[in-house]
Amino acid sequence: GLNHSPTMELNIFSEWGGAKYALETRVVGTVTVENPSQRPMELFIAYMITSPLPSKYPRTKVTLLCKDYKFTTILEQEGSSDWENNHVHIHVMKKIGSVYPGKTIVRFEPMETTPWPFRFVSLAVTEASDLVAPGQRL
Repeated sequence: GLNHSPTMELNIFSEWGGAKYALETRVVGTVTVENPSQRPMELFIAYMITSPLPSKYPRTKVTLLCKDYKFTTILEQEGSSDWENNHVHIHVMKKIGSVYPGKTIVRFEPMETTPWPFRFVSLAVTEASDLVAPGQRL
């Protein structure tokens, strides 16, 4: 499994179409990611959003902490304009930044109080690429 702080709880958040799990938090929480390669790799994470705004999920600050490296970004809750005014509850994937060989702590800090907690769904550690599949906005 994925190492995470006690403030990140694994919960079923939906059973429609089969059980859907996420690590959830309303406060600061962390997960530890390991890059087993000998070179920097890119970290992508998937998290839940609702759209249109206002979202039921919080904007969340994400910080990568690795050796002498620190990087922070914000996970916005605004969905694609492709959905117009249709209400959606989906996961989105975002490139967070580079993870160097060894362990990196990924710190999640919700920035507002919302009806639902921040929900972290999955991650990918992969080689850097400028390629984007059709329909994806990374």
